[in-house]
Amino acid sequence: MKLRRAAIAATQTVGTALLTRSLTAAPGSGRFYRATYATAATWTVGGLVAGPQRSGGRAGEGLAVGAAAFGVFYGCAHVARRIPVLRRALTKAFAHVHVGRTPWVAATTAANGIAEEIYFRGAVQELLGAKRGTALYVAAVAGSRNPALVLAAVIMGSVFAWQRERGDGLLAPATAHIAWSMLMLRYVAPLFK
Repeated sequence: MKLRRAAIAATQTVGTALLTRSLTAAPGSGRFYRATYATAATWTVGGLVAGPQRSGGRAGEGLAVGAAAFGVFYGCAHVARRIPVLRRALTKAFAHVHVGRTPWVAATTAANGIAEEIYFRGAVQELLGAKRGTALYVAAVAGSRNPALVLAAVIMGSVFAWQRERGDGLLAPATAHIAWSMLMLRYVAPLFK
């Protein structure tokens, strides 16, 4: 138990610092790609060291939840375009898509989505519960100082945690995370050029 808690504390500290570094890096820069892959590696290794992973679940449910969440976010994106603080935050967040190479951004987004599920919904939620796991997820994203990303972390972190609790495995939340993320890159990012 002490080793698992120590692994979570160390992973949270290093992962949050790397995530902050990646999300504040210049779009398309080598620093962005290095930091995002280092973040994914940190979440993955930390999650595996901190506890056992339950890989079960329902992929179809994950796809449906990810697509439904995207639909809600797509509608909200049209409203957010009219709210200056959210428009600026989303334009900044999606700048990595517009300036960087789209396949590379998609690859690092997918890698981080899976890694976040291994760590936050796997090890952290198993040890600390859904609410604390989601709180740590939001705290990590808060380092970006981007209100749109923090709001998305609150909402989607809660959805992914619910899926993990409901399905008792990582497959559904991981599938939902990837589906939602890829749809956001493809259809919402162009709204914020």
